[in-house]
Amino acid sequence: MKKRLFALLLAAALTLTLAACGEKDIADTPLPDEPPEPVAEQPATDDEWLALHADDVLLRTEPFTLCEGRTATLELYGYQNGEYDCGVSRIHLLWDDGREEDLLISDLGDEVWGADGYTSCWSPENCLATGDYNFDGYRDIGLQLDNPAYNVPFYYWFYDAQTDGFRPYGSWAFALEPDEENEVCICQWHVTPEYYTDTYRPDGEGGLYLARRDTEIYYSADGVKSFTEVYTANEKPLTYADLDRDGEDEILVLATSEPDEFAKCRYTLEARKYNGTVLFTKEVTPYYTGWDTFFLCYGEDENGVWGADVLCYQTHEDRGVGSCSYDLISYAGGRERYLDGNTITFVLEADGTAPVPDIRRATQAEFVRFREGVASLLEGSSYLLFCSGPAEDPDTQQAVENILAGLDALEARLYPAAG
Repeated sequence: MKKRLFALLLAAALTLTLAACGEKDIADTPLPDEPPEPVAEQPATDDEWLALHADDVLLRTEPFTLCEGRTATLELYGYQNGEYDCGVSRIHLLWDDGREEDLLISDLGDEVWGADGYTSCWSPENCLATGDYNFDGYRDIGLQLDNPAYNVPFYYWFYDAQTDGFRPYGSWAFALEPDEENEVCICQWHVTPEYYTDTYRPDGEGGLYLARRDTEIYYSADGVKSFTEVYTANEKPLTYADLDRDGEDEILVLATSEPDEFAKCRYTLEARKYNGTVLFTKEVTPYYTGWDTFFLCYGEDENGVWGADVLCYQTHEDRGVGSCSYDLISYAGGRERYLDGNTITFVLEADGTAPVPDIRRATQAEFVRFREGVASLLEGSSYLLFCSGPAEDPDTQQAVENILAGLDALEARLYPAAG
């Protein structure tokens, strides 16, 4: 089975909003419909943005009702190039109290389509969607991002009553269909020959989580295979890969605990088969002085069978003593087997402090061999699964670059005379 694919205003205004609307309880990339983390940083200043979009035109105007007693005029601005080619650069809201709000495409970041500051759609008449997608009593806004051959991706802004404004939430491979009676959103998308029906529920924090995925795979010779995956609010499917190399993918799932008193979470990385069998479980305790990063490394094993192995890269530093390590683990045949790995230890001594005598410090030659070893694995057919530390990278390439750049900086610090 092939690998599946995919961020305020016045307290008075808030008070008016809540009074008007009331409150309601909130009951391949491999997963292109998984909402990414909100990104609210605008890459250009206001003056730069205005210069780049000086030729934008008004594409569409329509009334918008946030909730009972709260309305706005919604305007789409962008470009129109012929009858079937247009792009939106911003959504402008003129609220009934005179306040104005802009939702900029350029705020969304490089992880979604339209990173040049415009969406791409056929017509301004069919690129907008509104609805209460998180079932909190307020209407949200969705916008078509691109017009590819198969799926039609949408990005969504969810209304936040605490800030009295819309916040960027995330993208899906296809438009969400809200079912108000059951308080779920349905997203149907496909990566031929795989067809998915995803069911999302409110996560209790103003967002949504994937609660169920129904998959149908159409094979020319083997007929139709169907699978159902069920998840809780603290679980997230990361990707699919054939780890035991039996010709069928496993599901890589990340479970996150509630934050402890230090705002740290524990993680559980688990590989599950569709029949419920767990291939492996890895408990990741939050390090206050380091972190774990997991990758999949794809390729053929010693028997020529294609699949993926699990690479864990770890860092640790405490009071000037640290280590870096990596371990490559195979699960071929359903059995855990160590394939490769290395560890280096080091001391970062402040000027004038006494050296630590009982640490086996890596020589520069050992450090170089360590970097070469981890680089050969990371720069191959690797895929970022999950990082538990502060460098939670958005994609594999950036994660690899950060790890190797960190090692280079560490080498320069440890062996300044050799540089």
